[in-house]
Amino acid sequence: MDDKFEKKLEFKDKLLSFYNDNKLKVIVFFITIVILISIILIKTESQRRNNIMLSDKFNESVLLISVGEIDKAKIILDEIILKKNKFYSFSALNLVIDKELMKKEKVLDYFKIIEQLNLSEETYDLIQLKKALYIIENFNKNSGIEILNKLIKENSNLKSIAEEIIKE
Repeated sequence: MDDKFEKKLEFKDKLLSFYNDNKLKVIVFFITIVILISIILIKTESQRRNNIMLSDKFNESVLLISVGEIDKAKIILDEIILKKNKFYSFSALNLVIDKELMKKEKVLDYFKIIEQLNLSEETYDLIQLKKALYIIENFNKNSGIEILNKLIKENSNLKSIAEEIIKE
C-alpha cells in the first residue's frame, strides 16, 4: 500500500516539477489549443450559416421562376453559382439549364466555375457528362464527344453511359 502512495506522490512531484520548469510552454500550448478549437467552431458555424443562406436563395429562385419573375430568379441563381458552393452552385446550374434561363455562352462560363471547385471524382465526372450533353445539344457535337471520350479513357464510373451516348 505504501508503494502505491509513494508512486502517486512521486508522479505528482514530477508533474509539478515539469509544470514549474515549463510554465510558459504549458500555458502557450493550452492557449493555442483553445484558439484552434475556437477557429474551427467559428468556421463551421460560418459554413452552416452560408449553406442556410444559399438554400434560402435557391428556394427563393425556384419560387420566383414559378410565379414568372425570371429576371429576379436569374440574378439570384447567378449569385449562387458565383459563391462556388459545391452543392448549391451545381444545383443552380442545373436549374439554369433545365429552365433555359441564360444565354448558352453564360452557361459554359458557369460550367468552368463549377469545374474549378474541389469536387469528388464522381461529382466532377457527372459535371463533365452534363457539360458534354449540353455542348452536343447546343454547340458542336464533336466538342461534346471529346469530353465523353475523355470520360471513357479515364475509366470513369460513367463510362458506359458515355459510350452509349457516343453510339447514338
